[in-house]
Amino acid sequence: MGAEFLILSKSQDGKPMLQKKDMGWQSTSHYQCLRKRMIYVIKKLFEAKGGPITESKLLLLKRIELNLYANASSFEEYSDLSTLKERIIKIAKRRLDVARTQPTQLQFMSSKK
Repeated sequence: MGAEFLILSKSQDGKPMLQKKDMGWQSTSHYQCLRKRMIYVIKKLFEAKGGPITESKLLLLKRIELNLYANASSFEEYSDLSTLKERIIKIAKRRLDVARTQPTQLQFMSSKK
């Protein structure tokens, strides 16, 4: 049986809520070494495209890895380097879609005036 995690999500009315998620094949203990290795691989991909990794970029890379880890249906899918770039692009596109559909805080503040 996989580990259970509490994840922060949004309810239908947009309010933040905690939700239990069964992580299936994932475990908080025995894949830590693999996850560090995956962060290293992602970091090398980003360095090849955009120069050195800053602290803020490193945090982004860790979020990307966590997303890859949480959304993979199996160990094989998570660790498949031949599809890594494609999966990272899918994550980025999803994040952009979410950002486009949610009003920014600045827009929200200006509409209250």
